[in-house]
Amino acid sequence: MKNKIMWKDVTLIVLAILLIFSMCRIHTLKQSNKKLYSQNLELNHQLATLKEKNTGLESKLNSEESITDEKKSDNSQH
Repeated sequence: MKNKIMWKDVTLIVLAILLIFSMCRIHTLKQSNKKLYSQNLELNHQLATLKEKNTGLESKLNSEESITDEKKSDNSQH
C-alpha cells in the first residue's frame, strides 16, 4: 500500500516539475513574442513613412518630367 502512495507522490512531483518548466518556457516565448511584435510595429511605421516619401518623390519627378516635356514642345513649335 505504501508503495502505491509513493508512486503517486513521485508522479505528482514529476508533473509539477514539468508544469513549472512548461510555464517558464511559455513566459519566455511570450516575452520574445512581445519584443518581436514591437519591432514589427516599428518596421511597419518606417515602411509607411518610406512609402509616403516615395510617393511624394515620384509625383515630384512626374511633374518635373511634364514641365520638361512642355518646354520641349514649346521650343519645337517656335
